[in-house]
Order: sequence, then structure tokens, then C-alpha cells
Amino acid sequence: MNKRLLFLITSFLLLALALVSCFPAGPSESMVSTEYAKIAATATQNALSSQVAQIQTEIVLMTIGPAAASQTQAAVTIIPAENSSTPEPNDTETSTLTPQPSWTPYPTATPISAFTPMAICNRIGHVQDVTIPDGTAINSNTDFTKTWQLTNTGTCTWTPDYDVVFFTGDRIGGPSSFSLDENVRPGQTVDISVDLTAPNNLGTYTGYWKLRNAGGATFGTGPWAQDPFWVDIKVLAAISGNYNIADHYCDLEWRSGAGILPCPGTTSDQNGFVIHLDNPRLQDGNTYDDEEALLTNPRMVDNGYIRGKLPPYKVKTGDYFSATVGCQYKHYDCQVHFRLDYQINNGQITNYDTWDLNYDDDPLEINDDLSDLAGQSVNFILTVYDDGSPTDDRAIWMQPLLVRPTQTATPSLTRTPTITRTPTITRTPTNTRTPTNTRTPTSTRTPTNTRTPSLTPTATNTPTATPTPTETHTPTDTPTSTPI
Repeated sequence: MNKRLLFLITSFLLLALALVSCFPAGPSESMVSTEYAKIAATATQNALSSQVAQIQTEIVLMTIGPAAASQTQAAVTIIPAENSSTPEPNDTETSTLTPQPSWTPYPTATPISAFTPMAICNRIGHVQDVTIPDGTAINSNTDFTKTWQLTNTGTCTWTPDYDVVFFTGDRIGGPSSFSLDENVRPGQTVDISVDLTAPNNLGTYTGYWKLRNAGGATFGTGPWAQDPFWVDIKVLAAISGNYNIADHYCDLEWRSGAGILPCPGTTSDQNGFVIHLDNPRLQDGNTYDDEEALLTNPRMVDNGYIRGKLPPYKVKTGDYFSATVGCQYKHYDCQVHFRLDYQINNGQITNYDTWDLNYDDDPLEINDDLSDLAGQSVNFILTVYDDGSPTDDRAIWMQPLLVRPTQTATPSLTRTPTITRTPTITRTPTNTRTPTNTRTPTSTRTPTNTRTPSLTPTATNTPTATPTPTETHTPTDTPTSTPI
């Protein structure tokens, strides 16, 4: 308690004693004690509030430093105290104390009940992602441009002498700094773009950036202009060969109309979700033991969707997509569109195939030849749209695979309609190859179908024909005998 407060209390006590001696019929001792308590409490509150204000100011100076403080203006919000420093009169007390002189406490600072940071010269307010929202999937070694929209909430104008600077984290192939192109006055917004390149390795990468003023001091967002803004990407490394999507489903970028979705998700997420299932049970009531599946649910709104973007896949002739699609058991309102979409070089999303499915339908097996895209690096996308009630669309992708068949055929073999899997196209003991290249008596072929140098087309087009050395190497073969 300081000397001024002690002086105030002592003066008050002497005056109270004088008043009591001059006015015997004056207020009771309890009334004087009550008034003293009120004034003492108010004085204490005012003193503490002043100390709080001083401490807050010192914190500001310690946080932003003397250099920044010299560019600032105080912006303290003063709100009147809840209790007046002059005691409220009481009806009974007023009639008794009318002859007494009123007491006005020593004036002190009004208590501070709210405090806002100082108005800082350089500060970034609202930050919005114009391109590449957080978590966006980018193919490895791919160039892209990240754009932020920044708002100047400081008191100083940003000029072309200000720079955008890399602060910390992953630079992602970006520059160390570059200058602003225009003046940005307080309250204005500006779009700032930086060219980046995704790394080669699979993973999540985050780079943090700030602005730098003409004097070389960096600043960012937040109450004290210390926080950076950032870019956050998920790099998809190229895949090839046979690829089990269910095994790597969190390597995909999952999103809905609400934005990027977590992986794995939760079934309570109204924005859509994806989770892994073992031994799924489909709408036919069957449980598929030892089968992996993905349970996907579109965003729970009309025309909601969910989309999973695979890493880039270099397609070769003969590659195909395989899966069994259906609805989860006892989700009777399931009514969805399954789609296989694709994207090349982060361009437009294109539909490759679509399958409509209701709960009353049987599960559907898919084997889609991808040869039309041979030679291209493609991001395939598993997509599900709702086609009815958005609350029960539990769509299952069972054993989703990208398949590259084993290449065992010789160069002379080509894909033709006669190459089909049937019971007659199998190797049996009766069809063994012998040096004499003749068929045994148990052969199903009649003597008229035995191959001789005068081979005719009718002998090569029968569905039971199997390849022998004389069928592929004798010079008398005609083009009609080469398809196998």
C-alpha cells in the first residue's frame, strides 16, 4: 500500500472523528465503518488496476522490442468501472447525513476491464488459401503455384521494398525471398504467389513464410505479428505394377465438398469418411472372409460425394482395374453411383467408368481394361456420389486393385477373340509334345485333322487347337494358323 493511500485513509479517519464530535446525532459507528470499507475497497481496486495496466505495457515492450514499440500507438480500451468511486446514497442515511459535507475520494485512474494489443505498424491479419489448400495431394517432382490472400491489419503501408521470405520448415523448391509487386495500404488485401516443386519422396511437407519490411524486420500474423503463414502438401510418389489400394488407402488424398478429409475417418463425420474393413459384409448378406475393403460414405448432403485420389500410375497395355462394389449390410437406403475417374498432370478430372447400385441389387464385380490410357502417368480416383437419401450411403470397394498381368506370351502371340479361358484350352496328358509331332490314338482329333505340310485353315480354326512346335515354326503355316 503506497503513501498516498495511507494518507487518504488517515485523513478520512480524522475527518470522521471530527464529524462525529460536531454532530452527536450523526450516523452510527457501523455506518462509518461501512463507508470506510467501500472507499478502501475502491481505492485498492484502482491501485491494482493501475499496476495491471503498467505490467501489460511492459509485456508489450518485452514482446515486440523497443524498435517496434517506437512505431506503435497505444490502443487501450477503457471501460468505466462497474462501481462508482462515490458511494451510492441510502434513503435512511440521506435524511440523517444531510448537514454533513460530502466526501470525495482522491481521484485515481479508471480500472481497466479490457485490454487489446497495441496497434502495430506491420501485421498480417486474415490469411486465406487461394490455391493448394492444406493437405492437397501433389505428384512427386511436379511444379505448382501456391497463392495466399493476405490482409494488412497494421498501421503502415506495405511497399515494393517489402519482401516475402521463407521462414522455416520445408522450402519445397521455393526461393529464399522475393519482393512485393505493389503497395498495400492498411485494411487492403493482396494475393501473394510463390512457385514451388513437390519433392520426389512420398510424405507430408510444410513450409512457413513471413513478410519482411524495408528495415529488415520480419513479421506475420497473430496479436503480436509473430506467427508465419504456410503451405502444406501431401506428395504422392509414383506407383507401378500390381497395386492393392486397400493396403495403401491413406496414401490417397480423400476429400469431399467440405475439403480434405482425415484418413482414417470416423463414421460420425458428416463431411464424409473412409475406413478400412476386414471381412466385409455386403447387401447380399454374405461375409467375405479374408477380403480387404474400403467403406466410403459421401458427404451427408444432397448430391454429396467422396473422392480418393491415387498416386500417379504409369499405365501399360493390358493393365486393368479390378474390384467388387456394393452396399454395407443392413443399410437399406444405400443408393449410390460408383465411379472410376482419372486426372493427368493435375488437369481436369475425367470419368472413365460408372456403376449405379442400390441396396436391392447384387454386388457388382468390375474388371475395367485401362489400355486406352497406356503410356500416360495417370492419377486414378475412386469416387462415390449419393443418389438418394444422403444419410445411409455406406458404399464398399472390396479388393480394389490396379493389376498388371504377368507377361508370359511369346512375341508371336497376340490378343484375339479366340484366346479365351475355356475348359477345352488346357494341357492334358493326351496333348503332349513328342519329337514325331504326331497325335496318339487317344487324341480327340481325327486323322483328317492331323497337321501335315498341306495344312488347311479348317484345321487351325477349331476351338480345341493347342500350340505345337510345328504350328509356330513350319514355313508352311499360313496367317490363319498363328492366332492361338
